[in-house]
Amino acid sequence: MKRLIILTLFIYFVVVLSMAAASIKGRVVNKDSGKPLGKVVVKILETGKIAVTDDNGYFNFNNIEDGKMTFFVKEHGFQKYNNTIDVSSRSELSIELNYQTYTFDDLEVTASSKRLEKVTESPGAIDVLYADQVQEKSRANQLGAVFDGMTGVEVLRSGTTDYTVNTRGFTNTMNKRVLVLQDGRENHLMLLSAQEWNSFQLPADEFETIEFVRGPNAALYGANAFNGVINMKSYAPRDVLGGKISTTTGDYETNRLDLRYAALITDELSFKVTAGRSTSLNLSQSRNADSLLEYDGLRRELRALTNEERETFSTYGTFRMDYDFDVDKRVVAEVGMSNSGNDTYSFDLGRVLVKDLYKPYARLEYNSENFNFHTHYTNRYSKDSIWFLHANFFTQNDEEDILADAQYNFYADKDEKFHVIFGASYDKQLLVQNRTLTKDIDANYYGVYGQLSWEIAEDLKFVASARFDESNIHDAFFSPRAALVYDIDKANTLRFSISRSFQRPNYNEYFRWSPIAPVLANSEKYKFGTGLFDYNALQTEILDSISALSGRDASAQNLGLISTDPLNPEFVNALPQPISRAVGNEDLKLEKNLGYEIGYKGIISDKLYITADIYYNQIQDFVTSFVANANKDLQKWNSSLGDGFEEYNEFATQYVYDALDKYSTNVAPLVTLDGTPLHALSNGNIGSVNQYGLEFGANYYITDEVKLTVNYMYYDAEINLEEGDPQISPNTPPHRLNASISYDVPESFDVSLQMNYVDDYEWLAGIQFGTVPTYTLFNLSAGYDVTENLNAGLFIYNIFNTTHYQVFGGTFIPRLSTLKFTYNF
Repeated sequence: MKRLIILTLFIYFVVVLSMAAASIKGRVVNKDSGKPLGKVVVKILETGKIAVTDDNGYFNFNNIEDGKMTFFVKEHGFQKYNNTIDVSSRSELSIELNYQTYTFDDLEVTASSKRLEKVTESPGAIDVLYADQVQEKSRANQLGAVFDGMTGVEVLRSGTTDYTVNTRGFTNTMNKRVLVLQDGRENHLMLLSAQEWNSFQLPADEFETIEFVRGPNAALYGANAFNGVINMKSYAPRDVLGGKISTTTGDYETNRLDLRYAALITDELSFKVTAGRSTSLNLSQSRNADSLLEYDGLRRELRALTNEERETFSTYGTFRMDYDFDVDKRVVAEVGMSNSGNDTYSFDLGRVLVKDLYKPYARLEYNSENFNFHTHYTNRYSKDSIWFLHANFFTQNDEEDILADAQYNFYADKDEKFHVIFGASYDKQLLVQNRTLTKDIDANYYGVYGQLSWEIAEDLKFVASARFDESNIHDAFFSPRAALVYDIDKANTLRFSISRSFQRPNYNEYFRWSPIAPVLANSEKYKFGTGLFDYNALQTEILDSISALSGRDASAQNLGLISTDPLNPEFVNALPQPISRAVGNEDLKLEKNLGYEIGYKGIISDKLYITADIYYNQIQDFVTSFVANANKDLQKWNSSLGDGFEEYNEFATQYVYDALDKYSTNVAPLVTLDGTPLHALSNGNIGSVNQYGLEFGANYYITDEVKLTVNYMYYDAEINLEEGDPQISPNTPPHRLNASISYDVPESFDVSLQMNYVDDYEWLAGIQFGTVPTYTLFNLSAGYDVTENLNAGLFIYNIFNTTHYQVFGGTFIPRLSTLKFTYNF
C-alpha cells in the first residue's frame, strides 16, 4: 500500500508540473514562399529565453509556463514579428515572416532625431537603404558606390577607390560637409577631412541599414553635419548567425574575399568575426609628362606612379561581442583594424598617394530604450610615406581620436505627447604631423544638446533641437533647429524646418605649411633641371638690364643677392627662389549656414509614393579651398633692390611678373608673408552664398515585381564676393537625373538597369579648375539565387564605356565589371 501511495503522488506531481510547464515547438517560414528560415533567433520577451531555428526552420522551448507569451523575431530582409500568443492552447507554433516592404508606412529611421521613428514623422529630409538594397548595391565592390542613386545625393568617382559623397552644394574631393558615421564612429582623415572609403573596417554588405539625412543637422551632431549626416549601422551578431563567404572578381585585376561568422555563446551573449582582403589595379596613372595628361587643363606632376604603387589593396578584420539584456537593451564591445594602401586621391592641391595606412579602433556602447552611451578610440597612422605627387613631397602623420557621447530620452507626460532628448559629448583629437603642419594638434571639443518633440495634435508635431559646442580650436557656437511636421492625411505629410549649422575648418586649413606644385618653365629660356623656372637666370637678366640703364654696377654680388641653388629654401632679399607653399590660416572663422526647408512625402496610391524637398541656405564666412587672394595676410610681392636703386624697383617687379606670365606654368601667385617672398596658396573667409535647390524622388510599382525609380536634383547658387575676393564655385551640376527600372522575384533573381545623367558644370578647387562635361551613364546589376545558400551577383558600371570624368583633376572612369558569389552557411 505504501508503494502505491508513493507512485500515486509521483504521478500526481508529474501531471501538475506538466500542466504548469509546457513544451512549445514551432517553425519559422517565409509567408510568401512557405520556405523555412534557418538560423533565426526566436525570443520570448517575458522570460528572455531564446531558441534558434534549425535548417528546416524548427525551434523548441522547454519548461514554458502556461499563459500568454510574446514571441519576437527579427530577421534581415523581413518585417519584425512581435506577437502575443496563449501558449496553453498551443503545442506547435507557426511564425510567418513577411518581406520587408519599402513604403513610407514601414520605413523607420534614427539619424534625423537620434531616436527610432517612422520616416513620415522625421523632421528632416531622409533616405534609407535596407539590407537587401545594400546587398544589391554592394555588387559594385566599393562602399562609396552604395549611395549612388539615392535622392538628392551626389556620388563622384575620381579613381578606383576615391569617392566623394555629398548633398546640397560645394562639393570638394576632401569633403567634410557631410558627417559620416559607422556605428556612431567617424572614419575620416582628420588632417584633410577625406573619407578614405577604401579604409573602412567593414565591407558594404555588412551594413544592415544606411540612412542619409539631407540638410543641416548640427543641432544634434555638431560640427561638419553641415549639409547632412550618413548613419551606417552594421549587423548585430544574432541577426546574422552562421557563416558567410563572399568572393568578387572583375576588371582591372579586381579580386576580393570577405568572411564572416557569428554565433551565440549563451542566450544573452553573442559574437561576430569579420575579415577580408581586396586588391585591384588603380585607375590613376602617372602624369609626370605633358603627354600623359588625360585631358586639357590638368597639371603635370613631378612624381610618377610606379607599377607597384598602382596595386591598390585593403585588408580588414573585426571582432564584436554583444550582451543582450532585452530586445532593446544591449552592450556592444568591438575592436577592429584595416590596412589599406596605394590609394590615389584627388584634392585641391593636386593628387596624393597614400601608400600604407593602418586604422585600428575600439568601441564600447550601451543602448536601451531610454539611455544610450557610446565611446570609441580610433587611430590612423602611416607606416610608409604619403606622397603629394604635384610637388614630389612626402609626409607622415599619426592621428588619434577619443570620443564619448551620452544621451537620455524619455516621454515627459503619461499621454506621450512630449518627448525629450538631452545629451553631452566630449571629443579629444591628437595629431602628430611630419612636414605638413606648423604644429602638432591637441584639440578638445565639448558639446551639449537637447531636443523636444511635442505632439500638438494628432496630425501636427513640433520638434525643437539645439546644441552648444565649445573647443580650444574654434569659437563657441550655438546650433538651433525647429521643425513642424503636419499630416495632411494618413498618406500625405508636409514638413517645414529652419536650422543653423556650422563647419569648422580642418587642421590642414588652419595650420598647413607644405610644398605645392612648383613654378615650371614652359620654354627653354628659363628652364632649369627637371623643368623648374630658373629665377637665377631671370635675376641675372634683370640686373644686367638695370646696370645698362643706370650705368652703374647692379650685379648680384654688388647688391648682396647671390644665390646659386634654385631649390634653396633661404630666400634672397629682392627676388624669390622658386619655392611654392600651401599656407594655412589660423584666423579662419567658422563657416555658418542658416537653412530653410519645405518637404513633402506622399503615398499617392498603393503603387506610387513620392518625396519633394525645397531648400534655401544662407552661408556666411565661407571657407575657401587653397586659392589665390583668399588670405589677406599674403601681400603682392614688390622688388626691393636696396639703396641707390629704388627707382628701378617698379621696373624689376613688372619684369618678374611679365616673365612669369609668359614663360611659366604657375599655380600660385608671387606674394610675401612676414616680409618673405614665396609662391603661395592659402584660404580665407570670403563673401556670402545663397543656395537653393529641389530634390524630387518617386517610386512606382508597375507590378509587384517591377519597380520604376526616378529622382531629380536641381541646384543653383548666388555667390556674393567683395572686391579682391577670389572666385569660388559650388562644384555642383545644376541638373542631375537618376532613373532605374528593376525586376525582382524574392529568393529567385533580380535585375536592374540604372541611368545617371549629369549636366556640365564648372569645377574650382585649389589648383584644379576646369569644366566637367555632361555625361550619361548606364549601369546594370543582376543577382541570381543558385541554391538556397548560394547567390551570384553581377555589376557592370558604365555599360557603354562612355569616356568621362566626374571630378576635374580625377581620372577617366571606364567600364568596370564585377562578378560576386556569396555563400551562407
